[in-house]
Amino acid sequence: MFCMMEYILKKVSYEDAPQIFNLMQYARRTGSLVIQNKMNDEHLYGYRSFENHVNESNRDTYLILDTNYNVMGFVMVNRETKVVGQGHRLSQLLILPQYRRRFLGQRVCQEVFGMYEGNWEVEPLFNDMRSYVFFKRAIEYYTNKVCEFKQRTFVFSKKNM
Repeated sequence: MFCMMEYILKKVSYEDAPQIFNLMQYARRTGSLVIQNKMNDEHLYGYRSFENHVNESNRDTYLILDTNYNVMGFVMVNRETKVVGQGHRLSQLLILPQYRRRFLGQRVCQEVFGMYEGNWEVEPLFNDMRSYVFFKRAIEYYTNKVCEFKQRTFVFSKKNM
């Protein structure tokens, strides 16, 4: 039987950086099936400016935890938009496999979109139809189907609702 899992969004502190790094390595490895990420000489996937995700004021990273504080995934939001002039960008969302298919990702998106006013961008993983469909559904549910797809990026505004 299907049951909705409860979750907690915990804003990441610098002490959480190793955990986020490991989750990002997992995300890069699984994403490599679609976008051909490359490993470095240390057999790690490179990630430009990793430190910025845990200590820059224009980026927010959240661990997604269950009620026992077990990690279910993470989500990152930044203010470095590519399509709209100013706003927010959901730059990463990872739900670990054992927590998928329970609407957790969609619920996390709804909560995160609601936390920040203004324009939003979400760029699905390139050439990954599952990523495209997931974000299209999550955004259309949140906006009541008010969004655009420009330059491979979903664009919408919280003000439209």
